[in-house]
Amino acid sequence: MRNRAKCALCHTVIESVLATEHVLCPCGEIGVAGGQQMLFKAYTSDDNFIRIDDDGNEIKPELAKAKESAEKLLVNMDDLGQIIKDMGTIVESLESLEDYSMRLPLNQYDLLTVLRLVKRVAELVSYAHQNIPQTP
Repeated sequence: MRNRAKCALCHTVIESVLATEHVLCPCGEIGVAGGQQMLFKAYTSDDNFIRIDDDGNEIKPELAKAKESAEKLLVNMDDLGQIIKDMGTIVESLESLEDYSMRLPLNQYDLLTVLRLVKRVAELVSYAHQNIPQTP
């Protein structure tokens, strides 16, 4: 992917081609660096940074949605059962992959091992929570 972006303030499209190249828009609001190798970006406000893909499409970063998603990960004990169920589904899905897929650079065996461990810990926490007497 090319390392280019558009400034929402001055509407200039900038691009960093070389790994050592740092480019700022004329108003100084956004910048890109690192060429295609690193895809660094800089901005004063994320509202003014628009990524431009290889086909010229504008892609607005959705950092607010990412923050919301991260906050949703903070769960209470009532959600633990659903988390265990979802992790089980992911584990089953990974276990059904072809051997070739499991050996790709992102080693799916590693991911599967971690998910099994986290799932087991969640099951134990859930079990302990259900079996600990509650004080009035």
